[in-house]
Amino acid sequence: PAAPAAMPLPPPHEPPEPTVREWLPTALRSKAIAPAVVLLLMHAALRRLLRQVGVTFPASIVGMLGGFGVLCGVRRVSEGAASTASAFFEPACVLFRTWLACIFAPGFIALPLKVPPLGAVEVVAFFGLLLAGFATSTATNEAVAAACEPAAVEGREV
Repeated sequence: PAAPAAMPLPPPHEPPEPTVREWLPTALRSKAIAPAVVLLLMHAALRRLLRQVGVTFPASIVGMLGGFGVLCGVRRVSEGAASTASAFFEPACVLFRTWLACIFAPGFIALPLKVPPLGAVEVVAFFGLLLAGFATSTATNEAVAAACEPAAVEGREV
């Protein structure tokens, strides 16, 4: 008689994600605290400044674009200084990316409750805008692709 087939082993388990109590002592010793505090203070100062001058655009977007511009300018002058600044903020950026879903999820979950009901005219106009945007995008992409297409050489495609 044939031997019974061996039972397959279960896949190895990955360790569970740490709880806040397990994560907090490590986070407090991490290199992310100082840059996170600097980023939060810069955000608060920028938000206050924008409010004082009457700009209603979100401070976080202004800060990201401004920070990108500053880093690009610093990189043109001194690549080492830009790398040092980027390396300083990297641990905080990793920390924020890790918790990004927790930060944005409540707003996205509540969004359908805050959107007013739309009439048929608004829905048709919205889908018309999407269709027009798709057609325009497709036409411009085709024109760019045709302009970049290699020229025919002696009747053959290159």
